[in-house]
Amino acid sequence: MHEPALRLPTARPIINKTDLAPHVGANLDVMHADTTRMRTNAQGVLKPFVMTNLKTLAGVADVVKFIETRGMLQKSGPTVG
Repeated sequence: MHEPALRLPTARPIINKTDLAPHVGANLDVMHADTTRMRTNAQGVLKPFVMTNLKTLAGVADVVKFIETRGMLQKSGPTVG
């Protein structure tokens, strides 16, 4: 059985390209409500998710932070030389 190259401790769903939603008939409010409903456990705790728009950079910082912390990557330091 093939194992994934990188296992992230926790998945974080990303609803990407939210800027395109109006052009394809998608309703972001419905998407947000549905995701919230499906990501809320029996105890009422909402597991995180993020909605991104690369045109305005909305949500991008959350994705980067998740990759750095949960993907066990470190922020790049200043280049020396």
